[in-house]
Amino acid sequence: MKIPKYFTALIIALTFAAAAQANVVNISMDPITGLPTNDVLTALANNGTTTNFSSLTGQVGLYNAYHGLNLAAPTITNFFNGSSNTVNLTGYTYAVIQYTMGPDTLNHGGAIQFVYLNGTIGNYTFSSHGFGSVSSVRLFSVAGSPAPENVRSIMLLGLTSVGLLGTRRLVRA
Repeated sequence: MKIPKYFTALIIALTFAAAAQANVVNISMDPITGLPTNDVLTALANNGTTTNFSSLTGQVGLYNAYHGLNLAAPTITNFFNGSSNTVNLTGYTYAVIQYTMGPDTLNHGGAIQFVYLNGTIGNYTFSSHGFGSVSSVRLFSVAGSPAPENVRSIMLLGLTSVGLLGTRRLVRA
């Protein structure tokens, strides 16, 4: 009977399609008001890794406090520095994107955006912000980063499918 083969193929295809749907989440918070914002228009002392890490740590704390969540704190032991707006997110949990100043300089560009990667893996392109372009992307992970949520979902669905097929064979016997 060919139905189980087609059914299994359909389940696998849907699982991979769902896994590819992970979305990054902007966690930028206004440090003055403590409210969500699209970006943080602050003049950092420099655009270095340590400064970005320190700012990210503060943003995660503000985001958790505002939304009543418990996103894990980033660590500086595993980070990536890049200047392209397309980067491989696999193995990282947060991104800090620095944008250049746009031509009109009124709340467009010259800002920093803090992003929770939400288990997104593979290459991802951060879009231009206002009229400014991406000048740097820094990726940070968390200590003992667990498998991304979509990987756990795939494993759970796979184990469930195997269990259902095994149960079906037992019932037919």
